[in-house]
Amino acid sequence: MKKLFAIAIAALFVISCQKDSKTSNSESTSSTQKASRQEITPPLPDIKPNLYSFAVNALEESVLETPTGSRIIIPANAFVSESGEKITGEVKIEFQEFHDATDVILSGIPMNINAENGEMASLETAGMFKIDGKAGDQKVKIADNKEIEIQLASFKEGNDFNFYAFDETAGNWIEKGRTDPMPNPVKKEALEFLGPDPIKPVAIQKAKSTDQVFELSVNKEENPEFADLDNVLWKTADNSAIPEAAMQGDIRNPRLTCVDADRSVYHLSGYNSQKNSFSVDVTPVLFGSNYEKANKNFSSKMTTYLSKVKSREDEKKRIDMMADLSRSFVISGLGVYNFDRIYHLKRKVSFKSAVFFIPLLKKVFNKAYLLERKNKGAIPYTSNSGWNFMFDPKEDNVLISLDSDGHLYEFTTSDFENGDWDSVDPEKEFSFSMRNTDVVISSSADLRHYIESL
Repeated sequence: MKKLFAIAIAALFVISCQKDSKTSNSESTSSTQKASRQEITPPLPDIKPNLYSFAVNALEESVLETPTGSRIIIPANAFVSESGEKITGEVKIEFQEFHDATDVILSGIPMNINAENGEMASLETAGMFKIDGKAGDQKVKIADNKEIEIQLASFKEGNDFNFYAFDETAGNWIEKGRTDPMPNPVKKEALEFLGPDPIKPVAIQKAKSTDQVFELSVNKEENPEFADLDNVLWKTADNSAIPEAAMQGDIRNPRLTCVDADRSVYHLSGYNSQKNSFSVDVTPVLFGSNYEKANKNFSSKMTTYLSKVKSREDEKKRIDMMADLSRSFVISGLGVYNFDRIYHLKRKVSFKSAVFFIPLLKKVFNKAYLLERKNKGAIPYTSNSGWNFMFDPKEDNVLISLDSDGHLYEFTTSDFENGDWDSVDPEKEFSFSMRNTDVVISSSADLRHYIESL
């Protein structure tokens, strides 16, 4: 088995008719008007968030993992050409995953659905992905008797997310089933492999002829930092007299606990052969050649230790980037898939149609994205799509549009708060007057920074 790791507008109307009243309680973003076919249209095609490429041998099983903790399990002999011929060579897999509002916007993937009951609804994602494959320049597909398991990293809790496949021909989402989230196995395995903190080497002091010292049998399993140190003696950390109980025979059941690693100070507790207990802070010392040998080794040990600490910190940061949850499903075809639930609104303002424009620049956009800051999601709306524009006036909403050069325009939270939505006729077109901003999106980091600053 191979395991690979990944090294992301002459517009008219945005939405269609809905015969609901302007506001209602606890409603989904849904309508019964027929909508047009949806297409995947990234607003900035050159920005591809979370895109990972893998080269796999088609004849072997492969396990692929991404930085978020997603895992793709591909069985041997999984691919055929579009004409059905078995692929035997190398296949390039491209896997792209989408988790937050930034990813959803840049993906260009529609987030509306024609449900089986005929209603239209907007979707809230717990994780979305796109998977494609090529053998050379030739597209491949999954063989009829094979399935690929996707364990998608998920940053959102909840057991009410269904699994959908996007039918690009019909332009709609098709429900495939449901699966509950589970602890992310990739993250769990990485944490187990991380292991304990590195053991810091002990800086041994050089003993003076005037020091009062005593011997101590150290349990090197409990204190592994002393594993390769011999003939170590001990003195009190403050150079005070050694407790009488520690001098009256062998020390029984000694317990050493480091209280100051920088000064090599330990808290020692135990009892002697007369069963007299004692407790004192101590530090290890060595005489003569024993000290010279230990001091010579300490520098190289400390260099190794610091290197291990840095490597562990870097690995811990990598693991912390992974999602805590994973949602698993098997797929029999390449394409776009989504773990979704219907996006519900406590109160709803709905428009039959909407236009997004900038009066001064005479710009009109064919697409806008509704951001609800509490939900941290994004809902795309497109002109002439037949999808109703709906929002909750009580939430912190922001509406944004992007031009082809990445300039960002917005209808702000204040604009929403100051709107006289009760007087708006839901059967008429509503025009959103977008404001120009100084924000230019040239990367997914730019858009994420903007959204996080809201």
